[in-house]
Amino acid sequence: MLPPGLKKLRHAANVLAGLRAHPAARAGGAPMRQFLAWQLRKHVLRAPVIAPVFDGSARMRFYPDSHITNAVRYFGWPDWHEMHFLARYLNAGDVFVDVGANVGVYSVLAATKVGAKGEVWAIEPDPASAERLAENFELNALDPKRILRVIAGATAGQARFDVGRDVVGSVVPEGRDGGESLEVRPLDACFPSPRHIDAIKIDVKGFELEVLKGAAALLVERRIGVLLLEMISFGPKYGSTRDAVERTLRDAGYALFAASSEGLTLNAVPPGGPYPENAFAIADVDAVRRRIPGLTLA
Repeated sequence: MLPPGLKKLRHAANVLAGLRAHPAARAGGAPMRQFLAWQLRKHVLRAPVIAPVFDGSARMRFYPDSHITNAVRYFGWPDWHEMHFLARYLNAGDVFVDVGANVGVYSVLAATKVGAKGEVWAIEPDPASAERLAENFELNALDPKRILRVIAGATAGQARFDVGRDVVGSVVPEGRDGGESLEVRPLDACFPSPRHIDAIKIDVKGFELEVLKGAAALLVERRIGVLLLEMISFGPKYGSTRDAVERTLRDAGYALFAASSEGLTLNAVPPGGPYPENAFAIADVDAVRRRIPGLTLA
């Protein structure tokens, strides 16, 4: 085990390497300068600040202890290729769903594209994150009734959630102690029916398969155009694997892709991987190409 001082040095080295390697730096951004400025501000003032995001098209409240809003401060678009793809894909009037919304970074980005005629729904069970999510909805004139403070899962009921842990909060596996008992609601039961969802983001720390099981009707009936799923947090925790997630999606007629080139290239993910950190599942590639002129498939 490394001593605490050495752990801090290694963490600092990893942070600096990440700042230099992020696509924002290559695109003319200044993540290192933003990092230093935000570190100074948050350690001196220790208070949240409201600032513009996504090229000034929206606003968010930045808390010093929020991992994801820190990333927005540094990079502007933390998931560089994925966020740019969604920004190109979404149109005015679309419906976007943010599962595992945290404080609503993806929700706010989607709102800048779907406009007043569109709908942004956010699902976030953690009470502290949901409060901050509501603040960002209010800042951007989004409907607070479209925040669902539930766990998206396979079947309706209750589950325990490890609350108060920011981006690493997750469902407590059965048989383990801890967490707070919260409502579980399948995605199939979350929205008025019939419902078409143009895009949905799912980031639930390995619980993705349970979310997809609860969206069986939406998937089989192809009522979700594009899904963005985190693919790196899987393991034995919930008894699921990335292969099982892939099979569920492919059986429903979806193909997997990784985005690159600021969302202008989709790279096909072969059956069985290797899997990217974030994967898009797409029902109708031709429909996506009609939305994004110049999109390349590789």
